[in-house]
Amino acid sequence: MNNKSSNGRFINSPQWQLNGSCRVAFIGECMVELTEPEPENLQLNFAGDSLNTAVYFARELKAFAANIDYVTAVGTDPLSDQMLNQWRQEGLGVKNVARIADKLPGLYWVRANSTGERSFYYWRDVSAARELMRDNAELILYESLKQHDVIYLTGISIAILDIESRTALLNLLGKLKKRGALVMFDSNYRPLLWDSKNIARRWIERVLALVDVAMVSFDDERDLYKDSDPHASVERIHSLGVAEVVVKNGAEPCVVSRAKDRHEVAAMQLSKQLDTTAAGDSFNAAYMAARIQGRPIEQAALQGHALAGRVVQLSGAIIPAADYADEKA
Repeated sequence: MNNKSSNGRFINSPQWQLNGSCRVAFIGECMVELTEPEPENLQLNFAGDSLNTAVYFARELKAFAANIDYVTAVGTDPLSDQMLNQWRQEGLGVKNVARIADKLPGLYWVRANSTGERSFYYWRDVSAARELMRDNAELILYESLKQHDVIYLTGISIAILDIESRTALLNLLGKLKKRGALVMFDSNYRPLLWDSKNIARRWIERVLALVDVAMVSFDDERDLYKDSDPHASVERIHSLGVAEVVVKNGAEPCVVSRAKDRHEVAAMQLSKQLDTTAAGDSFNAAYMAARIQGRPIEQAALQGHALAGRVVQLSGAIIPAADYADEKA
């Protein structure tokens, strides 16, 4: 991607696009996912908000020149080995995955009701990903990521870290942004990961001060800020200096906004939803892929809705590769 302006940032162009190769890094946590496709029949997968987006993004850009890295920490156990192998198979680079001998991946169990809405149960207090920014990782990751065009993270990427590690991650983002990286962010507020709403708001706003493109969910923004509608969320996030804002709203239209270009984009009408896990994550992936290919914000939102609509009709966060290929054919 070489359409960066003289100050190193290409977000100033309304349609930033892939031009040659593009280097994208996703920072976050992958967990062991247990789902119940049938009662009392558990299925094991690997998922996490940033990882889900990375996988779908890689699939959406499979025919294009994109180098996509996942940045996290895992253990040295067999499940961690399986994670790495799966990520490689999906086309993700893993050189920035730290291996921590005395830690394991986090685990969560998701149960969906008859309408596809989910209940989550977590075991993540000692997750290896919480150690990502320890031991001089800020400097190590800067050297590895300083040529990347896009950095993506979420509120969960921040929330799982201790205060010192959060500060180190924000310092890293600031340095990468100065190098010209485009920073993309989904606040993905999870109350259980934060000590209070005030603390969550403070850290999320610190991240947003570095963000070029925010792709958030209205439920999260309403919970944190009491926003009256998605347009109120758009205005508030723009006021923090974010150039491009997407506010997803479940089955209702999302709002996409950039400068004076703003649209409400209707979601797909579905006859059923089996599991809404990763609906927002997959939307983000398709939106990012469309924008990187130079498509306008309204079309990118339509592509986001289309992918999310497919994802919610299957169980689990990540559609099996074979099913995904069938849908794309």
